[in-house]
Amino acid sequence: MTFNKENKVSWDELSPSLQEIINGKATLEDFNRVKNKFDEIELLSGGIRISIVTALSKITNPVNNKELAIVTSDTITTVYTYSGSRWVKIHAVYA
Repeated sequence: MTFNKENKVSWDELSPSLQEIINGKATLEDFNRVKNKFDEIELLSGGIRISIVTALSKITNPVNNKELAIVTSDTITTVYTYSGSRWVKIHAVYA
């Protein structure tokens, strides 16, 4: 059986709830607008990368003294430091 690009589900055949989910997603323009804001913040912070993650393991190749991570699963803010090349909790609060 070969793929027939004419034999697909149309938009009107999708359930209203699925149409709503699809319509609720950010556009590429929205994504780029937010990305540009983060890039500007990184530039203004002297090149410090700010990551919002569920776990520190999600951050690959951290750079000493150039990383700030907000871990949403435990509401801890950490920095990556030369002190043993490890993540260190800092005393900061966010809500």
